[in-house]
Amino acid sequence: MPQGYFYVKVVSGNEVAYETNCNNNPQHSYCTIRVHPHYGPDMRTISKVEPIQYPISKAYAPGDLIRVYGRIITQAYGSNNQTILNGRDTSFRRVYVNGHSCELINPDTQDFYRMQLNSETSIYGTFHCKPLGTFIGYSNMSFILTNSYGRSVPHKALYQVSGTDTVHMIQTYAEITGISPKVGSAAGGTLLTITGKHFDRSTKVFVGGVPCKITNNSITATSLTCVTGPSPNRKPYRYSGSRGIYMRWWNETSVGSASVGTIFNLHENKSDYQGQHIIQQAGYQWNYDDEFVGSFEGIFVAPQTDNYKFYLKSDDAGRVHFHCGELLENETFAIISSRYRSSYFHSHLQSDWISMKKGQQCYFKAAVVDWHGQGNMYIAAHRQKTTLTAKQSDQVFNEKQRIDFEATKQAEKQKISFNLWNVESGIEEKQTVRVVCTQSCSNSQFRLIYNGMKSTFFSYQVSRSAFESELRSVVGISGQTIKVAKTDITNGKEFVITFKGKGGDYPSITYEVRSNENMQVTVSESVKGVPDFKTFSMKMSSRISHPIGYNASGDVLQTELMKLVSAHCSPILLPSGSSVAALFNYEDGDITEGLAGQIKKDVVPFCGRSSLLNPSYIYKSGTTAHVSWEKHRDFSILTYPKICFAHRGIFKPEIGVTGSFQYTDNEGRPKTQTTTKKLSVSVTMSRSAWTYSCFDFSTLLQVHYPSLVSASIREIYLYQVESFYIDALYIGKNNILPNGVAASDLRVAPALASGEPISNIVVQKMEPLAVYDVTIETYNCGHMVPLFMLAYSPPTTQSSVKIENKWSNGNNGSIYRVVEATPPMRGTFDLMHTSADGFQETLKNIQVNTTVLHFQNLLESLQGFGKAKVEKSGSCHEVDYTIEWLTNGGSKTLLQINTTNILGAPDLVGSVRKISYGGTFHAPIPGDMLRLPYKEPQVEVLVNNIPSLCTGNCQFMFSADRTPMIQSFTPNTGSSGTVVSISGSKFGTPSSANLTVQIGNASCLITSHTDTQLQCQISNGPAGSHHLNVFVHGLGRAAINKNISNQFNLTANLISVHPVTGFTSGGALLNLTGTGFIETYKVYVGANECIVNKTDRFASRHIMCVIPPGTLSTVDVSVKDMNGNIVTTLPSAFTYSNANLPVLTSISPTTSTVIGGSTLNITGRNLGSIISDVVITIAGRVCPIISWTSTYIQCILPSVPHGVHQVNVLVQEIGIADLMQNNISGISYTFSVDQLSPQHGSIHGGSIITISGHGFVNDPTLTVLLGNHSKCNVQSVTSNMIQCKVTSLARTHFINNNGIHPVYGSGFAWNPQVLRINVGDKVVWRWNIQGTPSNGWGIRVFSTAGPDGEEYDNVAFNSGPTKTQNGYYQYIFVQPGTYHAFSGYINGKDKTVWMRGTIHVTEKIQQFPLHVKLRGISAHFLAARAHRQKRSTSCTALNKVPGCVPGNTTWITV
Repeated sequence: MPQGYFYVKVVSGNEVAYETNCNNNPQHSYCTIRVHPHYGPDMRTISKVEPIQYPISKAYAPGDLIRVYGRIITQAYGSNNQTILNGRDTSFRRVYVNGHSCELINPDTQDFYRMQLNSETSIYGTFHCKPLGTFIGYSNMSFILTNSYGRSVPHKALYQVSGTDTVHMIQTYAEITGISPKVGSAAGGTLLTITGKHFDRSTKVFVGGVPCKITNNSITATSLTCVTGPSPNRKPYRYSGSRGIYMRWWNETSVGSASVGTIFNLHENKSDYQGQHIIQQAGYQWNYDDEFVGSFEGIFVAPQTDNYKFYLKSDDAGRVHFHCGELLENETFAIISSRYRSSYFHSHLQSDWISMKKGQQCYFKAAVVDWHGQGNMYIAAHRQKTTLTAKQSDQVFNEKQRIDFEATKQAEKQKISFNLWNVESGIEEKQTVRVVCTQSCSNSQFRLIYNGMKSTFFSYQVSRSAFESELRSVVGISGQTIKVAKTDITNGKEFVITFKGKGGDYPSITYEVRSNENMQVTVSESVKGVPDFKTFSMKMSSRISHPIGYNASGDVLQTELMKLVSAHCSPILLPSGSSVAALFNYEDGDITEGLAGQIKKDVVPFCGRSSLLNPSYIYKSGTTAHVSWEKHRDFSILTYPKICFAHRGIFKPEIGVTGSFQYTDNEGRPKTQTTTKKLSVSVTMSRSAWTYSCFDFSTLLQVHYPSLVSASIREIYLYQVESFYIDALYIGKNNILPNGVAASDLRVAPALASGEPISNIVVQKMEPLAVYDVTIETYNCGHMVPLFMLAYSPPTTQSSVKIENKWSNGNNGSIYRVVEATPPMRGTFDLMHTSADGFQETLKNIQVNTTVLHFQNLLESLQGFGKAKVEKSGSCHEVDYTIEWLTNGGSKTLLQINTTNILGAPDLVGSVRKISYGGTFHAPIPGDMLRLPYKEPQVEVLVNNIPSLCTGNCQFMFSADRTPMIQSFTPNTGSSGTVVSISGSKFGTPSSANLTVQIGNASCLITSHTDTQLQCQISNGPAGSHHLNVFVHGLGRAAINKNISNQFNLTANLISVHPVTGFTSGGALLNLTGTGFIETYKVYVGANECIVNKTDRFASRHIMCVIPPGTLSTVDVSVKDMNGNIVTTLPSAFTYSNANLPVLTSISPTTSTVIGGSTLNITGRNLGSIISDVVITIAGRVCPIISWTSTYIQCILPSVPHGVHQVNVLVQEIGIADLMQNNISGISYTFSVDQLSPQHGSIHGGSIITISGHGFVNDPTLTVLLGNHSKCNVQSVTSNMIQCKVTSLARTHFINNNGIHPVYGSGFAWNPQVLRINVGDKVVWRWNIQGTPSNGWGIRVFSTAGPDGEEYDNVAFNSGPTKTQNGYYQYIFVQPGTYHAFSGYINGKDKTVWMRGTIHVTEKIQQFPLHVKLRGISAHFLAARAHRQKRSTSCTALNKVPGCVPGNTTWITV
């Protein structure tokens, strides 16, 4: 069961309503089972208990001890060792391997083989067990504990993959203990006896790589016999033998990394040699801490025809050499590692892909040197073809391909230059603000605006000092200083504002008036400013810098430019002092220690350059800190009741506060409660824009504590719904926003690059000139960076790449765009996919910045793709997508991409590359793919295609000394009975040797026998060119002198025929007797072929054929080969004679339907002496006789196909009655279709078709079909017309939920996931998810507007709004197109489980052949075929035209 909570249903007859469980609380703990890995045992390693240290061998012979390590919980079992050391009340119930018990108790000692926890308190430990049973193959293992612990769960790493894609934990193999004889004939034929363990009928044997044919019924569990084949034509460098490889090592030898190859030359007689061991995988960990060297030697056998890649890793330096040629003698490739490598995945530690056929071999040798610590060496193999996925085993790699876009990212670069700069005296700018109030202005106020910054509101009675102070804070954003003079005027005030900087012509101050019924405000420029050129100010978008001294350093200019790209907030929003409990601005210079959330600079902040993303808490006593690095403390909410912050995004409209609350209860008693309260707030939120909100804690808490006395706050929380940001967080005593002023009035946004924040500006000054190179970097591919401008002076010339200012005194300043920032990728691309069966599809117009989910859904709509996983990486100017095939295993055809419609960087290119080949990764290579290498031939036994282990001596020698020899034989041509003389050697004598001679399949019976001479007589056998073989018992097949051929031409011989006479009309059966006949022979009686009836009688001694018509004569009977050459002839063997010739004079009737049944009347003469003399056939079918005389016969016509058929009356098996004398032509059977009408009809059926023809019969067996599956129901029948009603021609397709989900497994994916159908076809969905919690779980199916839609599109199918655990829905598709099927969220509000599918509906021409059958006989006609057509949209009323439906309906032409 998967991890999670499961709810109980009780079933007794009818299912008990789930909702009534546990007193109507079905999710109460009493009715809930929690499944969690913590509660269950597990297995982490499984290995054979080896005589040498070998921790991960997972192959063994039945009966070998197995070691298991994992969370075994207990060491108690049965009556043994009931002391539970760790206090866990459980014990072992049983251990299983492949359904058989694995015994924990040694029957000899009645004690555990081994059962041990790591410690007295541990739940981890090791046990050994001995499996029962003799199964050879792949097995899994588990154990069960008592009480609540249950069955063990294996770690995924335990699952191995065989060469045949079988997922398993353990592999068992058979053993060979001996062979006899050990020497035999080089020509093969030796009867070999093999002894061992666990053989069965699947066993295969090879000797020297050549099959050894197992003799009939010779296999037992412990022995078998087989006949060897000939020795290999060419001797390989090494023969393959028993499973596994050799491991050798020397524990006092060391070499440098460049000399690892010399290890192959070390001898076994070296004093530190530690022996040769057979290991069952191409990997080993030496339990030795000092220097040593080791080597492997073996043969890799490809388990499947596939592409392979080999890998090496070692500790320390290692190398492996592979020899994959035909005879394994020449090196194919080598992998060399000069130092310790813990991973296979280094490019130089792997081979290229190699194409290998099943059974192809590679001899390899490997060496390793370890300089310190414990060394190891491992060799792995990767193959591409598999149906498995990575979810099933760690040894399976899913295919991963990456759509890789590459482009050079360039930052924006601008150059600011000042030339011929002269200082002037300049003139100060003066602007006049006049406020006139014609009557009382008590309700009217105004405020001033400068460069985007707004002042607070003034009454017209504002003092000069207050006016100046407020205005200074407004113009201060640009670093300007001002002086204000105030003058009383009629009905008002006049304020003269002097800009003291002499920077030039400053922007006009603007204003806003509130309740202006009696107030008039005007602003005028009284003195235009003229620059003195001592300073300059830069402008980007609407932001203006502080004055910068001419020829200032690059650092100074850089500092001022960075201010332009920062959000400016009035000090009002960022107060300080004792009235502030906490203030967070989240800037680099502020304290960010202890924050819960992520500081983000790539989103436009509210203030400064940073904001905080997704904080779980926004204040935490003892964790967050003041600017002074002092940790925040609990604060009184009555002292500091106000909280204000800017926010962007979506969070719950709640503020959580944790603290201690003192209050008075309803009875006036003081109470204290320490808890967390969620305070509901009314707040406006936006995903894309900043909002500023303020709240009063004391007011919010009134809901919970109407009589709150005091409150000490420790923590403050916000609760995320979607991603959200906060900035400028204030907790304090007072409201910080002046009355009537919004926070947005006190903030000026930064200059941006196409809406994105600028991350950095770097300025380099070209000393000593006043020339500056400015590099501007942006977040999120911000581009179209605005050109800087010189403020307070209109440009003389301006373009997208240059702005220039020229003054009358000759001063000149310019800004050039040197490099434009790289734009983001945009546009679409097409992706081409080829499925495993070669079907090609193209996904068109995929947005380059599509979402991962959308891209996954698009891929899953492709035929044969399966479930997909997509990961997005890279950057906005070079987006990458990594695509993984989750449920469709093996290597895939590379996706193809069309990037024609993508825009971006000038050098942008796109491609697709493989980053992980799908397939199985055997790491290390297991023993069933490995063989021990030998210099001489070996006996190999495979049981269930798993190689065996030879524990004895399995060497077999093909010896010339033990090979009989055929020097010559004569004759080399003959037939049955021919005596053959054979000369040679080592034939033995009749008393010493059991000897047989074979010519093909024909035995040659020994008539004379010496050691050098044989004579034998050939028995019957098929003619042809055959090998002559001599078999000597104990030695084997005799070899043949290379100067002669062992081919013997065995000929046929015709001995006799019966009968020897027959009528000239022919028709009787002729029986030929002889020898050497074969099936391809033809028989001729005279010059006419006698058709061989193979079903009646045919063997190498007999042939039967039908005598052809002939003339009165005596003729030869000949047997010819398939080329017409005479093989054998019996001269004058058959005589045509018409003595007592039967003759037909008339037959009636001469016509019939194909069902027959009428009485046939036959007149003639010599029609037999008795009724049993006569057999009547028509078209090979018997016409049963009902009345007979020698001149008149009646029989019942059989059912035969359409056509004219001869009446054959066979008399006394001598011949058939003559038809020619009286021109008897035969009987015309009629069953034909001439035409059908109409030629159109609805694909949904209902059309009435009229079929015209001949020979129709109103019979229950009459059937009419369109195509192979659509029936036309017969309505009426006459002899020349059939009327039938067409049933639906559309097909029905079925979809269920038995597909494989990459996470949840079977039952949570549509199957098939992609379906291709035709217009008019029906799709039936069926689903069943029993076993899942019924509360909120269920499936429905409906069409969506796209592959990732979640709502019904109101276009196609919809099973309804209600989900069910078991359901059925069907829909007929009447429009072509692509339809996306969605199951809704299966697990209710959690919204983590769903199913998607795609149905491609095409409208194409289809052909339907017309089939008319009667008694199983097809009518004779040119098969009419049909194609789909669109009817015109003139069809409007269904009740007027039968079968007609309104426009765009599919029709059939038949």
